[in-house]
Amino acid sequence: PPAPPGPGAPAPPPGEGSSSSGGEKADGATSDEIRRQRNREYARQSRERKRREFEALQEYDQSLREALSNAERQISTLQETLTKTQQELEATRQGFFYAQQEQAKLRERLARSEYDCNRLHSWIECNMRGFPAPPPPQSASN
Repeated sequence: PPAPPGPGAPAPPPGEGSSSSGGEKADGATSDEIRRQRNREYARQSRERKRREFEALQEYDQSLREALSNAERQISTLQETLTKTQQELEATRQGFFYAQQEQAKLRERLARSEYDCNRLHSWIECNMRGFPAPPPPQSASN
């Protein structure tokens, strides 16, 4: 008896597969020859289906490789940007640190100057009472 067609296989043409005697058919071919022909056709269809699936997998693989390559380029760009940004941040931090040090020095000088000014003002008030005010400075054009 002929083998039943596999899943998804086309239905046999009319008159095929209905006889289980294995004898001659109307066109002169035996059921074995018909079965072999049908099996060859199934095999051809299977090969064609596998070829299309393989091509589709190759296209999918290529698209994945391209996506991976793009992602790697983006990662590289992001890493370069991160490195540059970190360097800029470090330079900014260092500049800020130096500015803070300079600010502390200037505040200390200002505090000393205010202290010295107050001491001088006190000395003038204590030691110069009763003396006439000094004359205004003479201009150099005389």
